[in-house]
Amino acid sequence: MPGNSNGWYDCYSYVGSDGQWHFANNVYLPGTLQANGLNMPSRTGTQTTAKPNCYIDTNGTFYKTSTASSRSVKDDIKLLESEELNPSRLYDVSIYQFKYKTTYLSNKEDTRYKKDMIGFILENLHEKYPIAVDCHMDEAGKIIYDSWNEQYLIPAMLKLIQDQHNELINQSMKIQNLEIRLLFMNA
Repeated sequence: MPGNSNGWYDCYSYVGSDGQWHFANNVYLPGTLQANGLNMPSRTGTQTTAKPNCYIDTNGTFYKTSTASSRSVKDDIKLLESEELNPSRLYDVSIYQFKYKTTYLSNKEDTRYKKDMIGFILENLHEKYPIAVDCHMDEAGKIIYDSWNEQYLIPAMLKLIQDQHNELINQSMKIQNLEIRLLFMNA
């Protein structure tokens, strides 16, 4: 799997239904790969159809991801109170229309090749809601933005929806009360 800090080429890997990692160029890992403390067993205990359970950052480092939401894996559970995690900060995140550069998305067979897209600019998202951005520091200490993370955006967006729902209910009740008062005043 040749690659460098600019990315990987001739690289394709997946975890098959047999639980084994499969790579281009016939790389097979029957045991355990350990790199920088990351333990990647060749047979994993979890399968997913929704998203990868690992990713490779722009430095070529493997990371295992976790979307565990069970109470059994969490400490210090409480209702949202941290200003840093306040979902209303998402209101300040700009949403953009763009086309991917052909140097980034070069597969002409991709259905989104040279198409208008909607999305974030990671630098802007990181400035407004840093928990939702996966990033790392390069050798020079510069932040390298890898991707946005729906694991943190979706709960924040749901909280905003819940708050708006409660506000709508309150406004609806106020309107009903005003309508009743108006009926009595006109009677």
